[in-house]
Amino acid sequence: MIRRLTYILLAALFLLPMGGVSDATTGPIIQRFENGHTEYLGGRLRRTVLSVSPVNYQRQNGAWTPITNQIGDTGVPGMGKGIDEFIQFRIAEILAGQSPVLHIGRGATHIKVAVLGTNTPTPGVVNGQSIRFNGAWNGADLEYVVAGHFIKENIYLKTGHPASFAFRIDSHQGFDPQTLTFGKFTIQPPILQKAGEVPVRLSWVVTQQGGKTTLTVNLPVGNWTGWILDPTTIFQPDSAGLDTYLPSNEADTNKGAVPTLQVGDHRGAGSAIYRALIEFDVSSISASDTVTSAILSLYEEGAGADGTGEPWAHELRLVLVDWVEAQATYNIYSTGNNWTTAGAGSDGNDRSATISATVDLDSTAANAFIDWGSTAQLVSDVQNFVDGGLSNFGWLLKASAAENAGAAERGSIFSSSDTATASQRPKLVVIHAVAAADGFPHSYGTIIGN
Repeated sequence: MIRRLTYILLAALFLLPMGGVSDATTGPIIQRFENGHTEYLGGRLRRTVLSVSPVNYQRQNGAWTPITNQIGDTGVPGMGKGIDEFIQFRIAEILAGQSPVLHIGRGATHIKVAVLGTNTPTPGVVNGQSIRFNGAWNGADLEYVVAGHFIKENIYLKTGHPASFAFRIDSHQGFDPQTLTFGKFTIQPPILQKAGEVPVRLSWVVTQQGGKTTLTVNLPVGNWTGWILDPTTIFQPDSAGLDTYLPSNEADTNKGAVPTLQVGDHRGAGSAIYRALIEFDVSSISASDTVTSAILSLYEEGAGADGTGEPWAHELRLVLVDWVEAQATYNIYSTGNNWTTAGAGSDGNDRSATISATVDLDSTAANAFIDWGSTAQLVSDVQNFVDGGLSNFGWLLKASAAENAGAAERGSIFSSSDTATASQRPKLVVIHAVAAADGFPHSYGTIIGN
């Protein structure tokens, strides 16, 4: 009997999938990949959970491991704090002098950055996935937030803040000073933001000397106390999916790097229309699989305070054009290409006339995930994405009854793929039946049971 049990246990071990996790008591068998994971449900059924942005990184041994974004000790002299997950992020614990204090990237594509004109020494305070240097400048604090697929730099402006800020790229590999890219990463233009105010977009002044590139941002004349220069730099590689929102009152402004998706009317001063776009990469699901369930989940972190006409139907519809996350606005879906009707408003041209799924929401934010589906139409959408029956341009999310609210604010605010809180990012949960063996042990339950 002991020998038979030994053989059974060995068989179970050899049948476990590479990169998978299994425990008959604590959870399912899981196979991870960059933007999600697949769970074994028994027989040929699988549940695949997809995120818009990377949630796992691949270690040198080939295993996929969840991104935690928690900054810890690196043991690297001079850059003692950091994280080594989707990217390598290293930063000095104290701002001192003009030597490089920040390293971002990996291997053939990386940069080292010096933050210029700071008070020295300024110690950093680590809080989970962020490190903040209070008093980095007279009248301004500096903060870096690591969020898996991007690194965000916030400058909090206080009374007596500087009129400009400068960053010098001292050493690099694969960096293009013309496009401000290195590998898959791009340094985005800076933007001034404050809750309830229209964002002010700025630009970098780029200078080069002695093989080093300096990026300077000059603030507009005035007092910007209480505003955040945000982001001064975002380093974002190509992600596994896409999301943005389209506000009619900022009709030519792209929101692809903003941490929220806003739907309805959140202008707060005059009528406006806010709609969102979202797309998931479903290539991890085999084209021969049969989709049996699909649920889109968005974390609702805010809602318009005016309850007139609530609840408001928040509808998902297929997008019919190939929009670009970093370019799409209320007026265009990509550079040089207008929506047939602004705001992806034309049935049959910009979006499907058929509603894929709908959820009624009101003026009280759930502060939790809201689920769309699983409807027959949403299942059909995902099945067509998987087997190539339709081009995958994702969905439009709109709440017509909450739009054009005048001076009021209506509709919902959801966390986007750019939110710093990884657990609140959008996800698509798909249950599918595999047509052929996929590496999961089909008899796993029986083996463990024995």
